[in-house]
Order: sequence, then structure tokens, then C-alpha cells
Amino acid sequence: HDRGGMIIVGPPGSLKSTVVMIVAEHYPDALLLSDINAQMLAQIRDTLTGSSVRTLVIPELAKLYQRHTATASNVEGYLQALASEGFAHAAHEDSRVATLKAKATIMSAITPQRRLAHFPEWESSGFNRRFLWPLIQLEKPEVLEQAVLDWRRLSFGSADSRSLPPMP
Repeated sequence: HDRGGMIIVGPPGSLKSTVVMIVAEHYPDALLLSDINAQMLAQIRDTLTGSSVRTLVIPELAKLYQRHTATASNVEGYLQALASEGFAHAAHEDSRVATLKAKATIMSAITPQRRLAHFPEWESSGFNRRFLWPLIQLEKPEVLEQAVLDWRRLSFGSADSRSLPPMP
């Protein structure tokens, strides 16, 4: 019944954000959010309960922590609720009004250092257990860096992202 999610962990320049953005590009029920706050989540709650959007894609989870600590912690709580028990009311809304609970699969990316810094609080709050945390690393990151310098597109072989299976 939980939606859960996946937060890819990798060093800067390892294409982790690119990997999660592929989901937003190829699934019509995925919504790309470059920034997120409690008011925005309250605004899109009906979109999430109606199932026209089932997945939230946040390319860089670190963006969340560029705000005041209390604000970041609040949004983190909403994401945790969306991935598990559901999100019915934002803090600024009257909780006596009946609403449907919104749920969503959460996909994001983060650096190993940032994950390590937040791990103790995520473990105690339950945030950690709601997500899969795959590790990603480029075997030869200098190839990517050189392609950027040469303004040259890299080929990653014959993988076809359109062959992604439908989200459950």
C-alpha cells in the first residue's frame, strides 16, 4: 500500500539527477519538481489523489536543505507521508475539513556526503526506511568532463529509455 521511492546516491557529476529526470520525461504520470515547499504540495494534493500524477521527481534533494532547517524538515515530513501513510492536510490548513489522502512515489538524487550528514535523523524519523538508496558511480568520470569541455554528446550505447516498464 505504500508508494515508497528511490533516492540515488552518487558523487557530483555521476549523472544521478539525469537518471531520475528520465522518469519525468518518459512517464506522463510523473511530475518534475526542481523546488518544493509545503504550499506547493498542498496545491498539487488533488492532482496526486486523482492519480493523474503518481510520481514526484526531485532531481536534487539537496535543494530542499538550502532553506531554513525547520522548513526543510517540514517538507521532508510531507515527502515521508506521501511515500507511506499519505498526506491529507498541510499545517496551514484546517484539519477538520475532510480531504483525500495523497500518495506518491518519490524519486530523487543526493550526494553521499549529504546522505551521511542526514542519516542519523532519517533513521530515527523513519524517512530512511521508506526509500531505496542505490549507489551510482561513473567508472571514468573524466570522459564525461572531457565531453563537456569539447561540447560533444556522449553515446551510452543502445539502451532505449522508451522500453521502461509502466509504473505500477
